[in-house]
Amino acid sequence: MQSILFRIGIVMFLVLIFFIVIRYINKRNFNTKRLALEHIEKDIPVILYFTTPYCQICKNVQEPELRKLKDDLKNGVKIVKINAMKELELAKYWRVLSVPTTFVFDTMGRSRQFNIGVATSEKLLKQLTKNGGSFNGKPIEVDSVKLS
Repeated sequence: MQSILFRIGIVMFLVLIFFIVIRYINKRNFNTKRLALEHIEKDIPVILYFTTPYCQICKNVQEPELRKLKDDLKNGVKIVKINAMKELELAKYWRVLSVPTTFVFDTMGRSRQFNIGVATSEKLLKQLTKNGGSFNGKPIEVDSVKLS
């Protein structure tokens, strides 16, 4: 009787461990997708750019600076534009309190710098190169996040 209970206990323990591991893996994959990190590619630095449709400073100052950075580099960085009003959970996770806000990720996908307010192209370039930015011939892309 004791050996049967012992075996049932071991099986239940293993099932519990299995479900914990599966839940951890699923949560990790979900968080990576939901945090806009699916745009991060190996060996390409990324700039997450939070804006809103009504932000005039974003349209008139920050976006021209990002275009200037794009023109200066020609390739080697990915810029991901995120509508903070549409993606409230994403803005909340990244603690975006005002727009424009930019986050600079290195080539390994680690967040290294963030800028609240307008960040000039020179400042962003300095942050990219400081963190080992690699401009290896891949095109600069300006994307808009589409999260479902």
